[in-house]
Amino acid sequence: MRWAEVDLDALNHNVGVFRSQLRAGAGLVAVVKANAYGHGAVPVARAALRAGADWLAVATLAEGGELRDAGIEAPVLLLGPVPAGAESAALALDLRLCVYEPEGLGRLARLAAGSGVPARLHLKVDTGMARLGCSPDEALVLARRIEQMPGLELEGLWTHFAEADVAASPRTQQQLQVFLGVLSDLASAGLTPPVLHVANSAAALQFPATQMVLVRCGLPLYGYSPTAVPSADVELRPVLSWKARVVALHDLSAGDRVGYGGTYVVPAPLRCGTVSTGYADGYPRALSGRGELLVNGHRVPVIGRVSMDFITFDASAVPEVGVGDEVVIIGEQGDQRITADDLARSLDTISWEVLARVGPRVERVVLGAGTPASAGEAPVRSTGGGVAGGSA
Repeated sequence: MRWAEVDLDALNHNVGVFRSQLRAGAGLVAVVKANAYGHGAVPVARAALRAGADWLAVATLAEGGELRDAGIEAPVLLLGPVPAGAESAALALDLRLCVYEPEGLGRLARLAAGSGVPARLHLKVDTGMARLGCSPDEALVLARRIEQMPGLELEGLWTHFAEADVAASPRTQQQLQVFLGVLSDLASAGLTPPVLHVANSAAALQFPATQMVLVRCGLPLYGYSPTAVPSADVELRPVLSWKARVVALHDLSAGDRVGYGGTYVVPAPLRCGTVSTGYADGYPRALSGRGELLVNGHRVPVIGRVSMDFITFDASAVPEVGVGDEVVIIGEQGDQRITADDLARSLDTISWEVLARVGPRVERVVLGAGTPASAGEAPVRSTGGGVAGGSA
């Protein structure tokens, strides 16, 4: 009754478009954290690697474990810290590990030395984000400590930009100069990690000088621009379409009230439809009385409060509507379209959040890139929040 179609052909296109913006030799890291921004981590990771991604990136050990359990062997960068006591699990998953403080290095070194397989570490430097990372003044000390510990390998050095989506902001260039200063200090001490990466998607597109050994790409994989002003050279295709079904229809009279609190008072006789999705699935309650849906090619208003499991809408403009009809929450229907950007603007937020909020109750249906549906068969569906389809 509620599902999201994940178009791997669109993802394949987006990877190619983004790769075309990279300098020769730059590796592409496909960011598949948060269940691949709500799209399904395993099929997206496989499709991204087939399309030309070189590495993957996740935020947690559990996310890395999901990829390894699926048989994915590509390099996987852990963007977040290794929790204390989870070092053995991190090493067993063969992840590239983010570090930025001395605590835990000794235990990690002992475990790695005992296993005979070095822990490949990426030292994160806080150049102005003020979130995670060592200070620029601490970087050389930490790098030396890592190099001196048997079992540890300083494979990478990286940072994250705070405002790369705004081309006019000077902060990205300022952060880049801080990073280059740290890199120079390490090089003077004979320490130059082979894998340097600072560019996220927006930086790669708007500040090409930030493209180093690797470039981390998130939102463009999924079909949306990470920049305030999208580039005309980067034509992306949304990967996810979120749909549901009409489960009830009823006629209301003037003065009737709709939903919790009766916040919507019917001004004139209308036909009210109920859709089988709600805020438990990620459709924001803040869109109560403000959102729009697509039904049989018509754009219809959400009326009343969005509830946990249902949304109500004014079906008066869709006289042919019936129970069981498809409702589009994000996606296209006829000549109408609603995007994650549209929802984000209505909510004064960003498309990253809109996509990542699509919850596990929304069944993912994988299409394209060699899945059964792309061969003319019925799409393979998953149960619950898992993802079906997608080839190895």
